[in-house]
Amino acid sequence: MKKIKRIMCTLLIGAGITVYFVYQQAKSGLTINISAGQINATLAQKFPVEKEYLFLKTTLHQPKVHLNGTLDRMEIDMKASVTTPPPLGLKIGNKEIDFGKESKHDAMVKVAGQVDYDPEKGTFYFKDAEILEVEANATDAPGAFQEKALVVISFVAKQVLNRLPVYTLDESQIGPRTARLLLDEVTVSDGKMRVTLKVPE
Repeated sequence: MKKIKRIMCTLLIGAGITVYFVYQQAKSGLTINISAGQINATLAQKFPVEKEYLFLKTTLHQPKVHLNGTLDRMEIDMKASVTTPPPLGLKIGNKEIDFGKESKHDAMVKVAGQVDYDPEKGTFYFKDAEILEVEANATDAPGAFQEKALVVISFVAKQVLNRLPVYTLDESQIGPRTARLLLDEVTVSDGKMRVTLKVPE
């Protein structure tokens, strides 16, 4: 029993020392590097996403983040497709009148946004999504529906990406979350997102 108590005391003292040094470091700023690969691994778990808007089903998939060194902004590219509802038909006697056929349009979407941080959860979020480009598939014939599809894709992409969790820290990076570290600075360069967290004064 005494041996178990000694082990427990040693573990508690070690944990206390770790918390102390993490806290002292965080007072002056704790900098953490998060790679594009780490963020992409998080995004892969959350996609594909399907939404309906204006009677059109929109699917967003294969997101890929780019950290190209634009201040505190990150860019996300993804594929998108818009599909009309099933064909609308009317049957009169033995004759069926078809008012349309199912149609699908594919596009690539490029979105830029800023980074927010929730100290309660230790999670970074994508926010203030701005559509940079929506490029239709080259094989699609341009027309009124394609234009509508691109508008729908833009709307849905912004709706899905705003407040989208992109990465969650673990205690090995910030210590116990009771420290309530606040986001002080975000810089993006060389394929990494460097975040500085500080203890609130």
